[in-house]
Amino acid sequence: MNSVKIFSFLLIPGIIALASCSNNNSKTTTTDSTSTVSEKITAAVDTAKAALTPDPNKSFANDAASDNMKELAWLQAGIDHGTNKELKAHAKMMLKDHAALAGEVNVYAAKKAWQLPTVDTIGLATLADKPGKEWDNAWVDKMVDAHQDAIDKFEKAQGQVTDPDLKAIIDKTLPTLHSHYDMMKKMQDNMSSMK
Repeated sequence: MNSVKIFSFLLIPGIIALASCSNNNSKTTTTDSTSTVSEKITAAVDTAKAALTPDPNKSFANDAASDNMKELAWLQAGIDHGTNKELKAHAKMMLKDHAALAGEVNVYAAKKAWQLPTVDTIGLATLADKPGKEWDNAWVDKMVDAHQDAIDKFEKAQGQVTDPDLKAIIDKTLPTLHSHYDMMKKMQDNMSSMK
């Protein structure tokens, strides 16, 4: 009997130790399980945020393509309806530059497998006045505003886009936009002084 008591005395601490280890494993599993669940929730929230936050590269490419298509329509309208020779010459030169920009943005989007938006430009580039001096003035005003808006968007995008290829397009295009703006602003000032 004494040997049974001694064996029981030695067995009880072992059982307690095993139970203790078992509880620690249970706690660790629960903690690990909780951590895994927490990590999964965090990952799901991050994925949802990423899905809701637009890609600045794609957003800019879409905006630039859409705005440029409208600009091309306005430039063609200047060529077709302008009565001022200087206006027509400027419109032809700017049309060439904006067509080149459209090509660069299209190539960039194709490399990314992005579908750029299409813009219905039919009837877009119309002004209330009939072609003549008033139409020319209104067209030049539109070009000044459109180029200022484009400059603002491109300059803002310099700090937002992350893709080096897109940054290169922006950096290459900004001086051209400034040149177009300066040219149209000078023409606007000259036309205003003739009124």
